[in-house]
Amino acid sequence: MLKIEHVLNARPGSLSGGDQQRVALARALVRRPAAFLMDEPLGALDAEFRESMRAEIKRLHIDQNATSVYVTHDQVEAMAMGDRIVVMSNAEVQQAATPMEVYHSPANLFVARFIGSPGMNLLEGKYANGVIMLPADNRYNVPVEWRDTLNRDLPSDGRVIVGFRPEAVDVHEDGEIHSTTFANDLHGGYTMLHLQLDRDHMIHARAGREMRYQLNDTVHFDVKPDMVRFFHPETEKALHNGKV
Repeated sequence: MLKIEHVLNARPGSLSGGDQQRVALARALVRRPAAFLMDEPLGALDAEFRESMRAEIKRLHIDQNATSVYVTHDQVEAMAMGDRIVVMSNAEVQQAATPMEVYHSPANLFVARFIGSPGMNLLEGKYANGVIMLPADNRYNVPVEWRDTLNRDLPSDGRVIVGFRPEAVDVHEDGEIHSTTFANDLHGGYTMLHLQLDRDHMIHARAGREMRYQLNDTVHFDVKPDMVRFFHPETEKALHNGKV
């Protein structure tokens, strides 16, 4: 299963770092424990084998019905493998939830920045009368269901942080928010646009693979209402159901 037949007759000291990790994983698996405690078990493996081992460990976890506590700094690995993710910073739990909850509804700005590649777009703005003023004189019309929450829980000056994932950006010529192209990267199945609102504010937008812009082209976009999140500028906590 772990593709270590070729090292059966090798001495431990002659194994590569990747082979040592695979042997260590095999020693844990063969004991069929009630719980697995894994600390970066795939860290020394090459990218191709790491992908296959993620699926293999996930399958073993399900087949053996054993609890697995898996420590990783690779957020893609955590999202792909975890039933629940515990995000920690400075030895404190920032959020414990399902991968979907952590990704789409981060509990605070740390989680919003940390989870995702790139992380959540975060823009400072000022809210008043159903509208948030964003950098470069852009305006964002707040969905009606959020207005009571913002009226009640924001500081008196209306400061707020608006968050949205790259896939929440809807690029089209009639978009409410304007920006300019800083760069664009083709990722095969999609294009990642890097858009500047002004000198100090950039966002990332996931667009179709055929969507290519030249440097400094003007790009208009909207943000999908059901994918926007709001954060308190002082506590840095997410606003949820009228509570900070």
